[in-house]
Amino acid sequence: GLLIDPGAHDNLVGANTAAKMIEAARGKGYGSKERPLLQPMKVEGVGKGSQAASASVQIEIGIGGKLGSYTAPVIPDSDLPPLLGLKSLRSFRSILDMSGGEAELILPGPGGFELRLSPGSSRLPLKTAPSGHLILPVTEFPTTKGPDDQTRFAFVSKRPTAKEQ
Repeated sequence: GLLIDPGAHDNLVGANTAAKMIEAARGKGYGSKERPLLQPMKVEGVGKGSQAASASVQIEIGIGGKLGSYTAPVIPDSDLPPLLGLKSLRSFRSILDMSGGEAELILPGPGGFELRLSPGSSRLPLKTAPSGHLILPVTEFPTTKGPDDQTRFAFVSKRPTAKEQ
């Protein structure tokens, strides 16, 4: 399956993974197309150091019984999973629903969507870094400090740590 990765600027896939996806599509009677990129695309932070993609692949995929396609630059000699990056997610105005037991990717139709938040909800605006990653700013403190200050957001890692002294 596609790895939902809003931290990735765009779609990206390893050549070995793409070959398996193409084989699965062909096994069901569907196809793929490979095209050279106009310029090699350098990527870092995925796999072994800096790598370059010189081709892109378009693979027919099946999602919930419907036909779709996945297009991404290909990293040679790589097992990188197929990343569904921020550009694709934005193009569909995607919504990630992380509530309940199963997360869902929601792709609103042409009429858009209506979102009603309950009292006490927060909308946290994000910035886009030069790399294309989404950033939640953390230096916009209250203008005054007082007795009513409360920790509103505690983003906690569940990794074990040493006890405080």
